[in-house]
Amino acid sequence: MTDLNLIDSHAGEVHPADVILVFGTRHWNAAEVAAELYFSDYAPMIVTTGGPKRHPRGASEAVQHQQLLLSAGVPAEAIIVESRSSTTPENVTMALPLIADSVSNVRSVIAVVKWCHRRAVVTLAAHAPWIERIYAADYEPFNAQKRVAATRSNWQDTYQERVERERRYMQELASNGLDLLQRTDSGWIRTV
Repeated sequence: MTDLNLIDSHAGEVHPADVILVFGTRHWNAAEVAAELYFSDYAPMIVTTGGPKRHPRGASEAVQHQQLLLSAGVPAEAIIVESRSSTTPENVTMALPLIADSVSNVRSVIAVVKWCHRRAVVTLAAHAPWIERIYAADYEPFNAQKRVAATRSNWQDTYQERVERERRYMQELASNGLDLLQRTDSGWIRTV
């Protein structure tokens, strides 16, 4: 049985932060989450990440999310697009310089991630030691083959392979000595 606590990105309430970072994904609901946060004044900037590698037609995930955000009414000047990355670490390492060019003194981030993608939060913290708190605004990915959202309660039937892969990733990060962070009632913080 998989311990969902190891991979679950949820950590209490989301609070206002310096920037919203949308991790690369084909799931359109990530952009919806980011737009809702933006219009609720949780952060003044949204960063979309992800290149074309995983899209069947070669479309950039970041650009697709940008288009969805623009359609929702988010102004273009509030969106930073990183459209070359193809992995979670690249989402972070390629977005950080773009963030630094546009937003000064970033201390808190809202990470828009799948509910089972805690690894993204850990990766962000590992590459950005100046970030003091990371909030996770998580969403349920859609399993297109089964035509249902993959949730914490049905993952065994809808998303088992992905959840097991995330568990292995997290175990590997832990065995490499990476800080897996501490879950609090209001975001993730470092354990050391």
